[in-house]
Amino acid sequence: MRLERLKEKLSKLPLSESYRIKKRAKKKVKELFNTYYKHATDELRSFPCMLTEGDKAMYYDAGRNYRGTGIIVDAGCFVGGTTIHLVNGLLHNDRFGPDDPRLAKIINVYDLFMIDIDYILEDLEKNYPDREFAMDESFQAVFEDNLSEHQGMIDLKPGDVTKYTHPKDKPIEILGIDLCKALPITDHVVRSFFPSLIEDALVIHQDFMHEFHPHIHLSMMRLRAFFTPEIELPWGCSVSYRLKRKISDQDILAAFGSDTSWYSDVATNTALLDDLHDEMLHDQIKFYILLTKAWYFAQQQDMEQARAAYNQAIEAHPNIPPTPATKRRFAES
Repeated sequence: MRLERLKEKLSKLPLSESYRIKKRAKKKVKELFNTYYKHATDELRSFPCMLTEGDKAMYYDAGRNYRGTGIIVDAGCFVGGTTIHLVNGLLHNDRFGPDDPRLAKIINVYDLFMIDIDYILEDLEKNYPDREFAMDESFQAVFEDNLSEHQGMIDLKPGDVTKYTHPKDKPIEILGIDLCKALPITDHVVRSFFPSLIEDALVIHQDFMHEFHPHIHLSMMRLRAFFTPEIELPWGCSVSYRLKRKISDQDILAAFGSDTSWYSDVATNTALLDDLHDEMLHDQIKFYILLTKAWYFAQQQDMEQARAAYNQAIEAHPNIPPTPATKRRFAES
């Protein structure tokens, strides 16, 4: 009886806002995975691609909850892992029938489709051993074969995404981003695609929990007044956001200026990374944001501050190992 009375008493204590936020976030993640495990086939879940199960669940959920108020942009599809999960989500979406004409060419897919780095070649050779691959060659045929049954849903746009300008008359409801490997690409994506996002649009950043591309994090932090965090996985790579209100070209200009010099504003950008660290919910994610700050300082040629940020991450989170590349870059000899 005493235990029951204690539980009742504890249940009536006021909860801190941070606890409430974490509790709601944990519930969202649980629901995300429960839906994915319930509806995704074994074939879909085992699709060979460079995505965590959390990434897959987020793209599947995006398709499943698509409302039909704008197009879907899959920016950086590789061999089709994100695309096939969007497609399957759409096929399980009660708003649409299997041959619904509203889904024709609904997913605009962008990728360079070029083997330009070792890990891409290694992944292709591992998962497609019957094919021949070589550096500086295209793997577009792999994507096309993987999505051949669903080509009616796909508007494929191969090549350098910075050569494309998104048309103003095509509002975007879902924007999945996994190609911002360099500052000019991130800058172009923000300027070309973000003004076409409709209110309540979903943005998925698949590289957000890697520390190597600080321009991704900073691009979202410079526009944080427009977004609400949607899903932060306790592990994995992706983070999603909801757009609170439309972003105009003037808003982009105010946040970023007219070129990429915004990335060199060290005082503003490091303060934004500090804020982002404080806003993240999970220790592992906070750890990666500290490492992101280290990489940002290194890119700004300040190795003293870079090593300080790295050491801060290691001291704050001693049980989380850094990636080998980051350890080699910043660990003191």
